[in-house]
Amino acid sequence: MAQPASDANETELEKTIFLQLLDLENQRAELPSNEPARSELESTYDVIEDVINATLQSIRDGRVAKVIEGAGRNADSIRMDDIAQAELDAQEERGRLLGISKLSIGQPDSPSSAGSGSSNPLSATNPEGSDLESPISTTADPGSISPSSSQANTDKTVPPLLRLPTGSDTVECIVCKDPTAEAFKAPCGCFYDQKCITKLFDKATTDESLFPPKCCNEPIPLEKIRTLLPPESIQNFEKKTEEFNTPNKLYCTNETCSKFLGSASTTERDKSNIICRNCSTSTCSFCKNESHAAHIPCKTDVAAQQVLTLGSQNGWMACPSCHHLVEKDGGCNDMVCRCGYEFCYGCGVKWGECRHG
Repeated sequence: MAQPASDANETELEKTIFLQLLDLENQRAELPSNEPARSELESTYDVIEDVINATLQSIRDGRVAKVIEGAGRNADSIRMDDIAQAELDAQEERGRLLGISKLSIGQPDSPSSAGSGSSNPLSATNPEGSDLESPISTTADPGSISPSSSQANTDKTVPPLLRLPTGSDTVECIVCKDPTAEAFKAPCGCFYDQKCITKLFDKATTDESLFPPKCCNEPIPLEKIRTLLPPESIQNFEKKTEEFNTPNKLYCTNETCSKFLGSASTTERDKSNIICRNCSTSTCSFCKNESHAAHIPCKTDVAAQQVLTLGSQNGWMACPSCHHLVEKDGGCNDMVCRCGYEFCYGCGVKWGECRHG
């Protein structure tokens, strides 16, 4: 059976509040080691947590009131403290299921006990004899929460990073110029609605001139708005951060692929052939062109190419073992390279295994 609209809204509100508590828990874990800055942030987080806990308390009070109202004439046989404790336990369990490792919701505040009946509120029965409804499935009576508490609950559905300064109903987004009641405040003081701040980070991944994202020449760190971005935007931005921060970039030589392969080699001695995981094309890490044998100089090495041209013009032969050019200035074809390899200068085959030997 579907939940009443008010019950569904209350459940969704509680879930949103738990997610805010989880976000707060993550931010506490990332507090800076600098003692003055850490103390200031901890004080701010304590205030936010107090507001969140007060909202959770309002939800519990409403559910407890609903249970008592449903008990009717049997209300005197129910211990109010037990009802409140049962609702607190259920609320903490729902929080843990959402991934919150530690809750400090506080002890239940309930009306004074009206009797010493059953210690388990779920075992109390109504006048018709059916089981009393569980606090977990009940919804708060709208009249049991004051207007100010109800307004506070509504405000808490807005993610902390999008809440406006106290006293501001709306601000103007610096990009689209539309008024908005939910906006991120950049380090420079400008406001962005969630759509525009997401676009700013997405564009920075496709245009390196826009990286890192900034406003008024002040960078906007990813960690400040991570909770506002969709997972795919975060993943793409982190990949591009590695790429854009690499000084000597290497890309796949396949023009239809052009995937980032990492850092290029700074000397020809350190070069290697890098295989692209996307298209399997092999690229030389030094000249950034198609891969070639290690003993063959890169086409971009002008001096090495001039030596190869000179050797070809003079009929010099390369050692089959170390590939260094060897010039014969007389004698027979039995040639011993400085690397120790003995070969025939006439055909390049190992000495003694050809017709010249």
